[in-house]
Amino acid sequence: MRKNLINLASALLMGVVVSVSLVACGDDGGSSSGGGGAVQPDNDDPVVDGQTMSSAEQKQKLESVATQFMGYAKASDFTDIRDLANDLKTLYKDVDSRDVGEWWEQTLDNITEYISGDDYYAEYKRVYSTAQIKGHFTISNGKWIRTDANDLQISVKDSKGRDCVATLTTSGNTKRVFISTENKRGYYHTDSYRNYADIPQNISLVATVGGQQMVKVDITTDINAINEELDLTRDRYNVTVNATVKNYNVNVSRLIYQAQGQAAITTTVKKDNVQLLSVIVEGTTKVSGGNGRYELTDANAQNINVDVLGQLQVKGSLDVIGVINAGNEISSSDETTAKHAADNMTILMKNLGIFYDGGSQKRAWVEAEAFQKRSGYWNVRPVVCFDDGTKYAFDEYFTESSWKTVIDSANKVIRDFDNLIKSLNSK
Repeated sequence: MRKNLINLASALLMGVVVSVSLVACGDDGGSSSGGGGAVQPDNDDPVVDGQTMSSAEQKQKLESVATQFMGYAKASDFTDIRDLANDLKTLYKDVDSRDVGEWWEQTLDNITEYISGDDYYAEYKRVYSTAQIKGHFTISNGKWIRTDANDLQISVKDSKGRDCVATLTTSGNTKRVFISTENKRGYYHTDSYRNYADIPQNISLVATVGGQQMVKVDITTDINAINEELDLTRDRYNVTVNATVKNYNVNVSRLIYQAQGQAAITTTVKKDNVQLLSVIVEGTTKVSGGNGRYELTDANAQNINVDVLGQLQVKGSLDVIGVINAGNEISSSDETTAKHAADNMTILMKNLGIFYDGGSQKRAWVEAEAFQKRSGYWNVRPVVCFDDGTKYAFDEYFTESSWKTVIDSANKVIRDFDNLIKSLNSK
């Protein structure tokens, strides 16, 4: 837990990609994310370009942003969803579902195609599709009832008599995609099912309580880019997602993956129309392998723009695989090899840095340095550098005592959400 919380503090300094890259050297890092144009809630005095900030002032700024950010993440915002779930589980735990079960078994028969087999093994193909799996489900006289419909909907009442309705609708064309292989083994015989799904171009999920929207998720997929058989060395994906849960909104306006080319994500996270986080990452990827075993051979983030509350930005570029490879050069623990690897990693990381309040002056960044361990061997560790000329090793700067306020706040957020989940599962 100590390392995780220190990593959280590190996250507010340098972002996910730096930390992952430094793992190759055996050091801990953390993560943070965002993009430009955020709403600024109750900002501190803006940091002015041209004025040097001391490491102490930057620590105060980072603590302020971290505390504000975690202040928005409240488990109490979701207690009514927890209470509703527990209420419905208690009310309907004994409802007779035999008729619906028979419909489901018939549906499975309809979507199952026999391929081949013998006395000991049979292979089938199943295609899950919203064209087959649809209907309106309600409860009447202690039984689940299904009626024909063109969408999928579940409608019940809670203990307060409110209508609770969840509706799944699809539109546009579909693309058949392999998703898994499922084996059902008997004592002498095995049935193997190759499962496929007809992926719709547009998916919409809406959940309401008493006529008020509680959850809405819209997903749009570029189905023309998807291959029927999953192969990460050739596949291409282009997806957009807009999810709203009560007063929280997560919008992924662009999620692109192309195994031997472009990769990008553009997303925002808001609460009550306050932009908490925005992330823009654009770059290139290359993947090798096949049959479920893949290796990332290139990951170059050419444009990183992360914004937290309009007050903290992580901007620049980073050759992730290059940094990892530089760390792997430490094949022997001697001073020359370690210093050479540290120099290479520093060059690769120099274009990524911390900025404040939308300014253009880089305030902090990460370098790598060679150091001699107590054993006498040499290794490489990350060093955080500030624009006042000071620099500190990560494990010296991010300590439990110096970041106690942030760590305590993070602990409380983690505990609150953990207790929320436990209270949901316990009933």
